[in-house]
Amino acid sequence: MSKFSSLCNNIIDFGTKKSNTRTEKVVKITPHHMAGNILAGDCAKMHRDGNREASANYYIGSDGFIVGGVSEDRRAWTSSSGWNDQRAITIEVANNSGEPNWTVSDAAYKSLVKLCADICKRYGIDPHCTKTKDGTITYHQMFAATSCPGPYLKGKFDNGTFEKDIKAAMGGEQNKPEVSDVLYRVQVGAFKKADNARAMNDRIKNAGFDTYLIKVGDLYKIQVGAFAKKENAEAMEKQIRYFGFTDTFITTQSGAAVKLDGTAKKSNTEVAKEVIAGKWGNEPERSKKLKAAGYDAEAIQSIVNELMR
Repeated sequence: MSKFSSLCNNIIDFGTKKSNTRTEKVVKITPHHMAGNILAGDCAKMHRDGNREASANYYIGSDGFIVGGVSEDRRAWTSSSGWNDQRAITIEVANNSGEPNWTVSDAAYKSLVKLCADICKRYGIDPHCTKTKDGTITYHQMFAATSCPGPYLKGKFDNGTFEKDIKAAMGGEQNKPEVSDVLYRVQVGAFKKADNARAMNDRIKNAGFDTYLIKVGDLYKIQVGAFAKKENAEAMEKQIRYFGFTDTFITTQSGAAVKLDGTAKKSNTEVAKEVIAGKWGNEPERSKKLKAAGYDAEAIQSIVNELMR
């Protein structure tokens, strides 16, 4: 079973792609920069599905959105060093500016600190950058001729700011959070017709989001995510809106899960006309066939009666 931080806003699980079984104890964190302002999910998919032989355990966008990629129990291909990657959790962070400074946004930096604090607490890591590969905070330049992680992040690593921020976050998270059964979801559509729900569901999935369908009353609702923290749902909603789906909102309402197959159902009126044409046979077999196909036999009979007047 894949292993990721509970801070993840989304997970794009690499499975066993572009990774190896981890054979060493996790004792380091290795942040990288993306060398571009790329959405966390897009960078993860580019690594997972592209031709480049690269991967990371986590990806952070300029909006602070955290995406899990390679499971923590597997070694990612990130630092040009198998020795380091076997011992480190690696993190790709988006840049909000280019050369020469390669800065990262405040939101991305805050998420990086929170994620590293969580990792350090879980693995018992004392975060410290020695500017060598022997420290518990390492970076790409230690192992290859590269600009990564860029002057902005490297400066924070080397001057001790980063480790101080991580330790402050670790101390600030000592109190156990309140446990709540409430889950926050992003709703992206509600439709009376199953065909319309199916079409919207396909659009959302094609944009790269995992969806699920519920039915509440006579409405088919499409939702994304189920988060214990509202801010994580808000971050997901922001990602969805980025792809042009603007009619969204946060909800705590769930419902009965439904599955719509790929075959579009005909309207009751269309089926009623087929009944009149004899395509569904005679009673009582006709009602059985209609119900098996997912139609309301009584509602269709009422339409038949109206059409036959």
